[in-house]
Amino acid sequence: MEAGLNHIGLQVESLEEVKACYLFFNPRGAIVTEAADVHHGEIRIHDIEGNPVTLSENDFGVGGADRSLPGVRHIAYNTHDPEGMRQFYSEVLGLREVRGSYAYRRDGKLNRFVGDGCTNLALHPFYNSASPGHEMKFGINHIGFLVTDLKAAIEDLSSAVAIQKRPDDRPYAESRFTDPDGNRLDLSQDKGWEVDLNKWERAAESGDTGLARSLAVTILEGVSNGPTTRAVNFCVLKPLS
Repeated sequence: MEAGLNHIGLQVESLEEVKACYLFFNPRGAIVTEAADVHHGEIRIHDIEGNPVTLSENDFGVGGADRSLPGVRHIAYNTHDPEGMRQFYSEVLGLREVRGSYAYRRDGKLNRFVGDGCTNLALHPFYNSASPGHEMKFGINHIGFLVTDLKAAIEDLSSAVAIQKRPDDRPYAESRFTDPDGNRLDLSQDKGWEVDLNKWERAAESGDTGLARSLAVTILEGVSNGPTTRAVNFCVLKPLS
């Protein structure tokens, strides 16, 4: 299996409810049983473009409602059909389209953004050469970490990786770097991410600073209260060697 970001995992209140929504949305959709351990959910489904989504009523070992920083607040896909993907994640998994997404609609752009109250999911058009800095990587394109001290985080990381400033006109994230496997990781302190209607996640004035814990641990954090009927918990998993 190719190294890199492979799939997302979501904690849900009711697997049976999600199964029903999934099969209503896609009557021929496959539901695959998983190992239900710390690295796997209880079942796996696929979105409309074949991206795997693992689901569990458990918390994937992230340890409850700890929202300390640094932590994942953003996941971005490059997709052939952003609106179709939005429909899938809204109708099957209960994520809500955020206000910024409607601004893109008004401007005639294809980008869509949804959230669960704690994490932002961006759905970008794969063919988007008109957008400065757009990187044509299909599937999971990058994830974003919220940090309380961006300057310190950049200083900590600069000895190992090159940090790039994000375009000023982007609504989310101030900086980006690439890890040794080529995964793109965004960092933000002040811009943050729009995670729900009228709700943004930005760094608090106090709390953990810098990258006090390893990214390998933090990459599995991001607990959500989720929609009314589902608690959605984002975590990005990498295939094991």
